[in-house]
Amino acid sequence: AGGGSIARVDDGGALHVGPQSAGAVPGPACYGTGGKQPTVTDADVVLGYLDPDNFLGGRSVLYPDLAEQSIQDHVAEPLSLSSVEAASGIIHVVTT
Repeated sequence: AGGGSIARVDDGGALHVGPQSAGAVPGPACYGTGGKQPTVTDADVVLGYLDPDNFLGGRSVLYPDLAEQSIQDHVAEPLSLSSVEAASGIIHVVTT
């Protein structure tokens, strides 16, 4: 799964990542370009794996608040988790 892969919770309460992708447009929520669905990149931002002030060598700014809100709304709340726990879950799904 790539950085734009969308995380979602199915009707049975299972967390999935991909194959749907936010692509470059609208992109991950943290891009601030209209994306609303949580992505792997959003999880990376919430967990501090990406520096929001130095993304792409400082040529682009990320918005951690948008990443956290997207993960909170679409993953954390349905699973009764914190946004950090939900972001960790997204990364776990991707890496296993």
